[in-house]
Amino acid sequence: MSETRLSATPTRTFTTTASINACRLRREDLLRLYRIINERQIEYGQLVVRLLSQLPEESPRQFHERVARFVDSFVTTVNVTGANGEVVTGSGESFITSDNIPTDIRTIFYTTMEGPNTIGITPQRLTSKATLLLDFSRPVLRDFSKITVEAANSSNFSIVERNGFAVGGSGIA
Repeated sequence: MSETRLSATPTRTFTTTASINACRLRREDLLRLYRIINERQIEYGQLVVRLLSQLPEESPRQFHERVARFVDSFVTTVNVTGANGEVVTGSGESFITSDNIPTDIRTIFYTTMEGPNTIGITPQRLTSKATLLLDFSRPVLRDFSKITVEAANSSNFSIVERNGFAVGGSGIA
């Protein structure tokens, strides 16, 4: 099979990265964030899948299996780090609402880059990608008799969207 090459021929480009100030979120909010990010990821995956064509050496069954792998890979992955350092990783709404998520959360990281990477589309070649890091860690106690700087919060998000792309090579592997 050939290598996957998505070469951008953008007609519109949108890129933003920003920090997020302190906020309080409930589990329903985390699920809503997942849905928003994942809906865009699924739309992007559908665009990529429409570009697939059966390779000459592929049987119809092999092509169907390859298409299914592509469809399944365009999901949003979530890494949740508990206060004790334990990390749980998953995808899907059921993961967000599961008992596997620690009660005391240090960070939550949403990414749309992990799934496509499993089928050979590296983050650099994705024309649509998003990451969101929510940092709930608590700052260390400060000595208020000294001048202090505001506690650092590493929460941030990054979105890259290039409208329009072409596939190079003899097909997407």
